[in-house]
Amino acid sequence: MAFNKSHLFDPDDQATSAMAHLLSHPARVDILRFLAQNGSTSVAKLVNRYPLAQSTVSQHLEHFRKADLIQYQESYPYIYYTIDIQTLKELNAKLMEYCMSLEETVSLMLNANRSR
Repeated sequence: MAFNKSHLFDPDDQATSAMAHLLSHPARVDILRFLAQNGSTSVAKLVNRYPLAQSTVSQHLEHFRKADLIQYQESYPYIYYTIDIQTLKELNAKLMEYCMSLEETVSLMLNANRSR
């Protein structure tokens, strides 16, 4: 059995990886989009929207909850979810910073190769 060695990497890289993992499934990408477009939404409504079992939708939501990307409110018998805008902004900033850094590095490398 292999051991996870993520802790051996830079903490910023660990955080970026964790944030990217939140978007690593098309259902999670669409759930976030749906919540952004519709605001507070019950699990029941999400389950009716997707060809997924209720337990699977709940597992996807749990990924977001652990990352504080969504907030929830219990109103028996339903649980309603909304996006936490501050965490979303942090996610956006972190991923944009990473992508811009890659773009800058590649541009510098390409320019250096052209000048040779």
